[in-house]
Amino acid sequence: MNKEEQIVFNIFKEITNIFKEKFNYKINYLEYLSALLYLKYSNYEYFVKVYQETNKNDILKIFDYWLAEEIKKNNTYLFSNISFLAIQNDNIEQFKNILLLLYKIESLIGLNIVENKKIVAVAYAYLLEFSIKNSNLVLENEGFYTPLSITNLVMQILNVQNKKVFDPYCGSGNFLISAAQYGAIKIYGKENNLSNYNICMTNLFLNNVNNQNVIYDKVNNYNFNDYSFDKFDFIVSNPPFSKKTLKENKIINNGYFLGMHNFNFTYVLDMLNNLNINGTMAIIIPHGFLFRKSDILIREKLIENNLIKAIIGLPDKLFFNNRISVAILILSKGKKDDNILFIDASNKFTTIKSNKYLSSDIQNEIATIYKENKEIKEVSKLVPYQAIIDNNFDLTIKLYVKKEIAKETINKKEMIKEIENIKKEIKSTEKIINALIDNF
Repeated sequence: MNKEEQIVFNIFKEITNIFKEKFNYKINYLEYLSALLYLKYSNYEYFVKVYQETNKNDILKIFDYWLAEEIKKNNTYLFSNISFLAIQNDNIEQFKNILLLLYKIESLIGLNIVENKKIVAVAYAYLLEFSIKNSNLVLENEGFYTPLSITNLVMQILNVQNKKVFDPYCGSGNFLISAAQYGAIKIYGKENNLSNYNICMTNLFLNNVNNQNVIYDKVNNYNFNDYSFDKFDFIVSNPPFSKKTLKENKIINNGYFLGMHNFNFTYVLDMLNNLNINGTMAIIIPHGFLFRKSDILIREKLIENNLIKAIIGLPDKLFFNNRISVAILILSKGKKDDNILFIDASNKFTTIKSNKYLSSDIQNEIATIYKENKEIKEVSKLVPYQAIIDNNFDLTIKLYVKKEIAKETINKKEMIKEIENIKKEIKSTEKIINALIDNF
């Protein structure tokens, strides 16, 4: 963080502390801050006017009405669970303190409103990280927050320039932000948790990413075909694999699979169905999918249909709220050869404090290996399908990218010399001990 970003980040922390410590009811403080930021930067002049001119007894009513108008005008669901009138009257002074802190941002960092919004976006991203690291934020979906170092890596791998990108489980929106920053012509998203959705939309808005095609899917409807356009060039996501939001008896029929009842990978199959004819998808998967017996039929079908392009193993502890390691599964409908590229990037990370990150250099290194289909000893390997079939469809990365165990070279002369020195030391020690015994 630079100086200005640190100032705004500290203000955000102070605001969240007021929400947590001073208000005597349970709220998702990050949603309330998000709503205030959305209002402020959608109409900065009006925010200043309301703050400066409104009587404190009317302030909650004014903000509640303003938020309701924004919901009506832009989005039926956005912040529909937020009510400033729910703030009790004895907390009005605290609410005014929050508004003062938000009002002070511009004077403290001294830039124009456009530049300030960019700084606010960075500080907001750091607040998300901070909240998750410190377990201050409990949200329903495991995939709520995917670190930007992972989402940026995926975009480098896929080359989304001038393409349509969709994330059907978009959480905080980092995949969509990365897609926009790497040149996607349009982004689309779905989220079925309203709290997550509010934060996602704020994250996109602050980063000046068009969020018009990001929708709240309140009924957990995973049929993505309610969009009125052709299928997607790229689908990227960190689906909530362990969360039972789909009916277990759902049968997938998408041209590749019939009668599949595996619960977790109904997500994968639904996404495949929404790729265009040459589309590619990259999803974050638990390592268990690569070898579990319960998933063998899915792995077999993916291989038989020549869909798996690459599997990239990542380090553990990249996720702030989850210490396990994950992999990136890349599936492509336009795949021509019958090889799978395995990349073991489990030891490629930088550490800041206790957390691991994928630096820009590491992201570039992994993306280059993928794009060039490059084999590197102990790092990457192109494996033909037959080898995987011979291993009973086990896709464990270490089966194919083998690490050599370093053999210690022994210098016999040095070893003999060392033994002789030890013998001399033993004799010398024995003499000392015997002398002590004789004199005792």
